[in-house]
Parts: sequence; structure tokens; C-alpha cells
Amino acid sequence: MTSATATPARAPVEEIRLATVLNGGVSLVVLMDGVVHELNRRAESESEPDGAYAAALGAVESTARAGVIAGTSAGGINDAALALGQVNGTAQLTRLLGLWVEQGNIDVLLREFSRGQPTSLLQGDEFFLEQLDVAMTALSSPFEPDCRPVDLTLATTHYAQ
Repeated sequence: MTSATATPARAPVEEIRLATVLNGGVSLVVLMDGVVHELNRRAESESEPDGAYAAALGAVESTARAGVIAGTSAGGINDAALALGQVNGTAQLTRLLGLWVEQGNIDVLLREFSRGQPTSLLQGDEFFLEQLDVAMTALSSPFEPDCRPVDLTLATTHYAQ
């Protein structure tokens, strides 16, 4: 006589959805970049089965990801990168640090005061906007979409002459 061992029913995996709001502020931008990178790593724990986040989430039979993201100014840029990392499995958010350290350097961004009356102390439109476009394009290439929905809200101001 053989006995069949019953396989215990496996509990469904619970998804933990994180919400993040990052404020503006160039002085905090590298710190916020680190926060974004760690939130994205937590979400990538399925692809890094030996990582610390994967072990912790596996112990509680859960997954985690940032699903609600909001930000403004420099925090909004970091949040846009986080949203991109959540929907693009190949995005390497570590590349964003180079944008902040090199092109986001205050000495590089500061306008020359001899150029009349600037509307801003920083060269956002004529310098940083192009650098940001290059960085976000690099983050999204190649693009391999993930079917996880993300709610991204960015607040900004625009000065019109």
C-alpha cells in the first residue's frame, strides 16, 4: 500500500505596493537618487534571487514595487526615472547618478550673471534639459515593457515670457 502525501496549498503571493513622493531640491538630489535606486532594487528582487530584498520578501511570500510615484523638480526627475525602472525591466537606474554628479553640478548649471536679468539662476532649458533627454533615453534603451501599472504624477512650474 502506498500513501500519497498531500502537498500543502501554497498561499498566493501578496504584492506590496509602495508609494513615494520626492520633493525638489538640488542639494538633496543625489540622496534622492539613492532612494530611487533602492526602491527599484526592491522591486527587482524577483530578478535578483540571491539579493537581500529577495530573501526578505520570499520569507513573507510577497513581492514589492513602487506603484504610486509623485515628485517635483529634481525629485520629479528621479521619480520619472523610478517609474521608468518599474515598467522597463532593462533600465539601469545607476546611470542616473552620473547625470546628477556631472551635468547636475551647480558650477556647471549656474548662469553667468553678466548676461542681463535671467529668469532663473540655473541653465535649465538651454543646458540641463538636453542632458536630461540624453540620460532618460539611455535609461529606456533597450525598452522591454513590463505589464505592471504605475501611477506617476509630476508637478512643475513654467515661466512664460
